[in-house]
Amino acid sequence: MKRRRMKGGLYLVVDPSKSEIELISALNSVLEEGVCAVQLWDHWDQVENPLALIEKVGKLCGSFDVPLFINNHPEWVEDCPSVSGIHFDEWPTDY
Repeated sequence: MKRRRMKGGLYLVVDPSKSEIELISALNSVLEEGVCAVQLWDHWDQVENPLALIEKVGKLCGSFDVPLFINNHPEWVEDCPSVSGIHFDEWPTDY
């Protein structure tokens, strides 16, 4: 798993419940302009296959050498090699 380092700049939080086409298109545009990191917000109710979407977003971020963080789901990091880390809203006591 390749870990990417954050550079200074804009940290983008993305809502994964948007349509996949809209999300990928908008994210690509923003990545072309430059951000230091992307975080997938913890809003998965509408997402049919979270791990597949995470991998698509992760590959896109990776093509710009931008780290991807998952919000509150450490269990997904093992399954998604393109994820650079986890953002916790609150540090879990069992982690």
